[in-house]
Amino acid sequence: MDSTATLTQDTALAIRTVASPAAYSDLANFTGFDNLGGGSGTQIPTTHFKSSAKEFKVGLKDNGTLSTTMDYDDADAGQLACQAAQDDSTLAYFQLTLADGTTPIARFAAYVLKFAISGKPDDVYRVAMDLLISGAVTWSAS
Repeated sequence: MDSTATLTQDTALAIRTVASPAAYSDLANFTGFDNLGGGSGTQIPTTHFKSSAKEFKVGLKDNGTLSTTMDYDDADAGQLACQAAQDDSTLAYFQLTLADGTTPIARFAAYVLKFAISGKPDDVYRVAMDLLISGAVTWSAS
């Protein structure tokens, strides 16, 4: 039986570079991401003297931190915008476009916590970037 898994080829991460009308710049050489939607809600204890076990309510969801990787390009508008957002500690707007699926685009606001460039012999420069998501992640088909 054939797998129904979705291939990741053509996945793209972009940062909004123009507010109105919204225009996004893809981040060149984007190679991976982890933890989109990996956050959780706050556990609020509501246990009282009549409780037979611990009781909780779930508070607001924390969408957490999205970890990304890419190969460094010092002339790429998207990567330069990410570095500027980190330097200025400003909230930036991103979209992650999945290669295939029924709801392939995630849009969210985030702070660039880390834009770390690494290098070693016989390789290219690599970037590890962490995005602290602020607010909701919205999914749409386009």
